[in-house]
Amino acid sequence: MKIAMRIVREQVPVALALLLVTLAAACSDDSSVSTTGAPTTTQATSSTPATSSTPATSTTQATTTQAPVKVPAASVDELVERLYRALNDKDDEAFQSLSTDTAWHGAYYTNGVDRQMVSSFFHADGGLAGQPFQSIEVLGPPLVSGNAVAVSVAYTYPGEVDTGFDLMVLQRAGTGWLIAGGATFFSINVAPDTAEVQGVIEAEQAAWNAGDAEGVLALMADDAMFWDNVTDEASIRTGAGIATFLAESLWFDVEIPGEPVISGGFAAVPNRLVAASDSSEGISIYWIRNGQIALHAFGQ
Repeated sequence: MKIAMRIVREQVPVALALLLVTLAAACSDDSSVSTTGAPTTTQATSSTPATSSTPATSTTQATTTQAPVKVPAASVDELVERLYRALNDKDDEAFQSLSTDTAWHGAYYTNGVDRQMVSSFFHADGGLAGQPFQSIEVLGPPLVSGNAVAVSVAYTYPGEVDTGFDLMVLQRAGTGWLIAGGATFFSINVAPDTAEVQGVIEAEQAAWNAGDAEGVLALMADDAMFWDNVTDEASIRTGAGIATFLAESLWFDVEIPGEPVISGGFAAVPNRLVAASDSSEGISIYWIRNGQIALHAFGQ
């Protein structure tokens, strides 16, 4: 299958220092997804003066903290507009109103040679005001496939601009959409060889659909990361874990129904996973380095 490549071009200054993104100081896991807001939490304090000549008395004060009410976006375009306005304003309440209670987000960075998972956080934890980015620019229209959305973005920090994708998996909430989780993939301004990227993606697709696990593994770099669900950090696989996953997963075929988009060092590729009469659409994020797959992440 021939895959045409569409490149997002931008002028980006490159700093020497690796910037670690820490979007939350602590991660706390919520056990349920709600579209109407999380349960309230109540703290009570008690004061009891007592003397030998008077009976004890007590007073109780209760304080209630209510999570932001969920306000689903009516469309993907509305969600993208509201999301980046909230992020640029560092408005936790607006950000959380677009997210499920259990939404988790990871961040993956590369300097073009090495890769690093630099942070992860739960949307409900907040903390945008203390984050180091100065602004986030959306570089083009979102790529949408199934419930997955990839947005080409530039993150500006003091002395550095990093480009790549925010990949989000959405969840239906009534007639609208909330963010169920995802990840940011960003890099210094490295420009991939588009012909090389195209060739590697086509070769992986052919090997996968042939049930050739060894052929897929031969395309993987020694330090490759395979991430089959970007809403779940536990689904990250490296080393022998990739071979184990492939041995269990080549029963479905992979189709590429649309044009990939390149931003920073990454390619976002719409996919359709097909098994018998069933199918699932989503988006893959690739980082191709020296003709091999250094990253393949699914938003499905």
